[in-house]
Amino acid sequence: MRKKPNLVPRWERCAGLLENTPETHRGRWLEDFPGHDRLCLELGCGKGRFTAGMAAEEPGALLCAVEKVPDAMVVAMERVRDAGLTNVRFLDRDAVLLPEFFAPGEVSRIYINFPDPWPKKKQFKRRLTAPGFQKLYFDLLPPGGEVWLKTDNVPLFEWSLEQFQNCGWELREPPRARHSGRHDRLRGQVPRAGRQNKPPRGGARGGMDMRLISWNVNGLRAVMKKGFEDVFWGLDADVFCLQETKLQAGQIELDLPGYEQFWCYAEKKGYSGTAVFTRVKPLGVSYNLGHEEHDSEGRVITLEYEDFYLVCVYTPNSQDGLKRLDYRMSWEDAFRDYLVELDRIKPVVVCGDMNVAHEEIDLKNPKTNRMNPGFTDEERGKMTELLDAGFTDTFRHLYPELEGAYTWWSFRAAARERNVGWRIDYFLCSDRLAGRIDKAYICPEIMGSDHCPVGLDLK
Repeated sequence: MRKKPNLVPRWERCAGLLENTPETHRGRWLEDFPGHDRLCLELGCGKGRFTAGMAAEEPGALLCAVEKVPDAMVVAMERVRDAGLTNVRFLDRDAVLLPEFFAPGEVSRIYINFPDPWPKKKQFKRRLTAPGFQKLYFDLLPPGGEVWLKTDNVPLFEWSLEQFQNCGWELREPPRARHSGRHDRLRGQVPRAGRQNKPPRGGARGGMDMRLISWNVNGLRAVMKKGFEDVFWGLDADVFCLQETKLQAGQIELDLPGYEQFWCYAEKKGYSGTAVFTRVKPLGVSYNLGHEEHDSEGRVITLEYEDFYLVCVYTPNSQDGLKRLDYRMSWEDAFRDYLVELDRIKPVVVCGDMNVAHEEIDLKNPKTNRMNPGFTDEERGKMTELLDAGFTDTFRHLYPELEGAYTWWSFRAAARERNVGWRIDYFLCSDRLAGRIDKAYICPEIMGSDHCPVGLDLK
């Protein structure tokens, strides 16, 4: 948009309409601005034609208008000021920050303005229809809350409506005209989508009914070039865990709206490393095991939620010739002790590349691989000890006899095409969580790494 002249003085004249610290009103907007019976939110108010029209039509609603472009917002503020409207507040913030300004269930209706041109496919994460944003809307709205879509681009409108319905939104009435005057660009494209009684997976405090995904990416920068973000959004996880990120702080910029990011780096460059992306805010986060011997390789991240701990782990490989088997045994004992201590406080979910095929059913050629790294008696025995300490292999809990279910394949000899693989990536959980396992699954169709993602849905 062309820069408006005298922007600063115009902005100053409208400063009384702008909320500079919206986080101070979180959970108390209607209390801080009395005289209104509901709170509405408009994303992308632009020059404010719809903002002013809707505020005038519904004076009982407090309308918070969000816009990142100053040139547009100042026009919107002037329009509201000149109309003498007192029920509009403006926020110059990014939509990804909405949970910082509005409490769960606080907003009764959300208006979404779609820009034209629409962001390109590679910028899918920026689209307000992306799953990360839709999870924000679900969290902000109460049962029965509404999202209204509005755009003058008919194909975009139809596509956007389909995206919302695919994520569990219910169309309650067909599009209908709003403010159909000569300057109005909506042209009847204002449908109303109702929020279902049950939100998507993941409670605001991290209770059950969550989707968890784990993936050894074998170098995140390389996988970014192979469609990582498409996989990320497509799996629609509440928590997404990575292993073998193989990078240091500042070596990658990953923008995932709606998700908090936690990274644990190895001291050695291009080696090991874990990460967790969560759209359910944890109560706390910790890194590594607290053992000097084991804490230089970025192998463990622990997130505490209301009902459980989630531990993302990349277990050391014993290496060729079993050169690191003794260290691996020491690690296994320390890691098991760590999990048992957590389990004494609340249940635990463990995920990641644990670098062991536990039973013969967990690899294609058990006889020829016996005593190779990942299938030694010692490593298998440590996995047995961990399970005996009060943990359940979630996949085998549901599929105790399923063969050919693998998560890692060698790059050699077309192993993946022939499904000559190993199951070495796991979701384990405390035995007392076994009854809450809804789904445990492997995603072998997802490429980009020598490992594939594994998942766990908790109910």
